[in-house]
Amino acid sequence: MSIDFTVLKGSPNGIVESTTHRELGHNEVVVRITHSGVCGTDEHFVTSDMGLGHEGAGIVEKIAPGVTSVKVGDRVGFGYVHYYCGICEPCVSGTFPL
Repeated sequence: MSIDFTVLKGSPNGIVESTTHRELGHNEVVVRITHSGVCGTDEHFVTSDMGLGHEGAGIVEKIAPGVTSVKVGDRVGFGYVHYYCGICEPCVSGTFPL
């Protein structure tokens, strides 16, 4: 499933809007972000070609095959995830240690 989406990212001229295209993979969802935190970490990337904001909330708009924990229209939130293996108990149960 192909998706196009708009992101706010850093650039040499500051924050800019950019459109991105990618394929939605198995077990992935598309979330329309309605709120996103921008913190001190993001300040380091304001002039880099990198999407900003890494903690947010929004509404599920599309789901790929294999997704069973959410449905289109659900409100979801997420925190900073540095690594996700997808197979260990914390990953599959959603109980990441802090």
